[in-house]
Amino acid sequence: MLQANGYGTRDSGEGRFPAPTCHWDRGNDRADTRNSVRSVGEQRGRRRRLPAMDAGLVMHRFSAPDSASPAARAPATAVIETRLYKLADAAPNWLAWYETAGPAPETATEDWTQGATDLDAMSFALRRDLHSSRQTDSSTQWLYVVHTDVPDDVAAEYNAWYDEEHMPRLVSVPGIDRARRYVSLRGHPRYLTAYDLSDPGAFTSPEGLQARKTQRTERMRGLFTNTRRFTGRLIQHERAL
Repeated sequence: MLQANGYGTRDSGEGRFPAPTCHWDRGNDRADTRNSVRSVGEQRGRRRRLPAMDAGLVMHRFSAPDSASPAARAPATAVIETRLYKLADAAPNWLAWYETAGPAPETATEDWTQGATDLDAMSFALRRDLHSSRQTDSSTQWLYVVHTDVPDDVAAEYNAWYDEEHMPRLVSVPGIDRARRYVSLRGHPRYLTAYDLSDPGAFTSPEGLQARKTQRTERMRGLFTNTRRFTGRLIQHERAL
């Protein structure tokens, strides 16, 4: 059983575990560091909350030959949860995903991923974490990532659209179980959104297409620059004890 930094308790076995609390900083792009946890409203039956401590992500994209068996191994004191994904039709073709108790500099993490070549490491602060209101499996098998920049003069509008419209609409789609938004500590693309999927075809389903069919979405997606999109299949999943 794990209790760590606003993430709630997780069952270390194969059963369901409660959702982590949502992390959302309305005012700026930094992770919120306030000392209390407070509700910031209801939408579609989900409560959004600000955790007492920061949460972070270290993402390693890297290459490995098909015959290799890469592994994600990070210090237990630094990492809450570790996932390793094989990416479909993408280069680099592997993704190591380290959820951390707080933002970590990427230069201190390069030895966490074993068997990697051409490793590209980035660190992020968590901006928001939103779960579907449906009962879902605790370990979804697919991850879809959108990693992008937007012009500075529309960043506030972009963040409001994602937080207030886009994410809540998408987690209402069957097969999209969780959505998280991150902001890079340095480097570009700056904004990263990750979707945990129980159905890799959820975005192209009738419900998925309808959720993205708004004038605001059409306008904002037209402003994306330096965009990277990729889908990964879960290979390894470990939680801190």
